[in-house]
Parts: sequence; structure tokens; C-alpha cells
Amino acid sequence: MAYNSENLTARVEWRDEMLENFVDDITVEHLEELIWEEAFHSCRLDGVYVEREDLEKIKQIAAQREKYKNGIVEKIMSGKYSDTQVKKILTDFTRNSLEGIDPNWAQVIRYYEVASSMYALTLEEGRNIFGWLGLLPKIIHASLFYGIPGMSNVGQYRKGKPKERLGYTDVDYMITDDSLLSPPMSYIEEWMNFWAMYTVVVTNRWTLDVAEHSHALFMSIIPFEYGNGRVGRILMNVILLTNRFANAVIPSEGKEKEMYLEGLDRGATFFRSFTDTHPAYVLENFKMPLIAKFYDSRRSKHLIKSIAYCVMDSYDKLLTKFLEDKLIPLKEFEKQLGKKASSVRHMLDTRKLIRKKKNKEWFVYPEVSPD
Repeated sequence: MAYNSENLTARVEWRDEMLENFVDDITVEHLEELIWEEAFHSCRLDGVYVEREDLEKIKQIAAQREKYKNGIVEKIMSGKYSDTQVKKILTDFTRNSLEGIDPNWAQVIRYYEVASSMYALTLEEGRNIFGWLGLLPKIIHASLFYGIPGMSNVGQYRKGKPKERLGYTDVDYMITDDSLLSPPMSYIEEWMNFWAMYTVVVTNRWTLDVAEHSHALFMSIIPFEYGNGRVGRILMNVILLTNRFANAVIPSEGKEKEMYLEGLDRGATFFRSFTDTHPAYVLENFKMPLIAKFYDSRRSKHLIKSIAYCVMDSYDKLLTKFLEDKLIPLKEFEKQLGKKASSVRHMLDTRKLIRKKKNKEWFVYPEVSPD
């Protein structure tokens, strides 16, 4: 079933417009807590687990690393080191600064650091970031895993079968079957070039459509031996931030996670019909806009809804900091609206309301999104 994203986009844009009343321009500082949540969940989706109660300790280590790094930068800028010394200092910091830290903690810290840097660059550069799109996957992969024990071939496309499958660590979907893996390793470089061009081609669509198309294709190519999910989700959020949306924090549990995985499976099923051959052969018969049109007709609503809902959840976390004194209990809103509880609950679940959960009770901003 084809899915029109216009209504979802309207809900996202309504939240964006509301946030503009409080914040002129979103900066990476505004997104800090969201990026930590993204790091926590994105790593778990790839099978890298840390306990929620350990997250504050992880943040403290990251803060110490940031302070140490800033000290190094100050010394370098003072001109006290030669070029050779600078290179050695930076290499040693990247390679050794995570020694002695739990490997899973290290990967969450690195995700936060890389995502923060990429999002800051994206917010600064805007749409110019698309000029570098083809370079970003390898840069992000190398940055995520360089210097972490046990990680090899960082920043390099896989030479064989991947060690991880799209983040499906606990779901036995068809796409986990090695016999169905595509593209073959000899075509990965070409397909990643195709991915970058395809992403640019579809940028004239709704932003949520662009993010979905690009993410579905990337996650179908599976370009790296491991870490594809994390790299793919950072790239997806680069696209969203380029268009002034907040980052999507895909949860590692619950129905939104299942919706996301189902959407990836549907997307991979479609794109796998193309990626088992060289992209040049595909382009002989299909132009990129035609492939996008075919995808539109065969996709389900799962992936775009999961992305949109998670973007809206991010906005709600940002907005409720400013709207705290205007939130009312959901039950009170039901009385004001004069509708059945089931109807209002549907509005809550479909993100027609700005919402926040406090002590297991939902509170909402008493205005409905205009779709």
C-alpha cells in the first residue's frame, strides 16, 4: 500500500513552527539530551547493550574526554607543537583514550561524539552537506570504531559477508538469510555512489520521504561488516537536520521499534530486486526518479511512520521544556474535548498532540495538530 506523508509532515512542521517561538535556530546544544538518547538506543538496536542506570556514568566519562580534548586543542592552537607532534597527539588520543572503558560504554560514547560532530556540521552547512554525501559513510564508520578494541577494517566497505545484519539482532526476518544478501561485495562501492546520487535526486520530495528512501536503500546495501545500523541512522538524521527537522531517535524496544524493523524489511525486499547486479545495468533500464516512483507504490507505511513519530517525539521533548506550565492531564483534556477516551488515546498515539509522560501519566498540550 502506498503511503502519503503529507499529513505526517504537517504534524512535524507544526511542532517545528511552535519551537521557533522559543528558539530561533536549533543548535547541537539544544539536541544534546536527544543525541544521548539516540546513542543509547541506536547502539542497542545493533546489539550493543548498556544499562539505563549506567548512562549518567557514561556521560561523565564523555565530559572528561571533552575537557581533555579541549585542553589538547588549546595547546595545539598556541603553537607549542610541530605538525608531527600534533599528528601523534591526535592519533594517540583517538586510539588510546577509550582504553580501560567497558567496550559497550566506549561505543555509546563514540556514537554520541560522532553524532554531535556530524549534526553540528550539518546545522552549520545546511544543504551544502549533500555535496559531501558520498564521503560521509566511510568517515562516520571510521569515526565510530577507530581505536575501539576488536574493531577492524574501520571506514572500509566490507570484503565479504557482514558480521551484523541491519540491526536485526533479535528478529528472524528473511533478510538475515546469507543466500539473499546483496549487493555482492564487488559492487558495493558503485552502489554506495548510487545511494548518494539517489538521495540527492529525491530531495525534491517531502523531507520525510527523502529520509525514508535514502535510509531504506542504505540499509539494503549493507556496506560495512558491522555498524551499518548506526551509520545509517546518523546519515538519516543528517538528512532530517539538513531540512531543519529534529533528529529521529528510533527506540530499541516497543511498537515503534517493530514498526521500524518491518519498514526496513519491506524496503530491503524492494531494493534487493535491483542491488543484486551492477548499478550501471539498472540505470540502463530505469532512471532514478522511476525507481523512486516504484518504491512509492510498493512500500508500506511502517518506515516513514516510525521516522515521523520519532521526529515528533524529539520535538515533544524539546517543546515540553518550554510548555511545562501549559500541559494538562490527558483525562482533563478528554473532558475539555468531549470525546471518548479511545478517540483521544488515538490522537495521542498518532502524535496529533504534544505529549509528555510524568510518573506513568500522560500530560498534553491542549492544542491539536492541524492535519
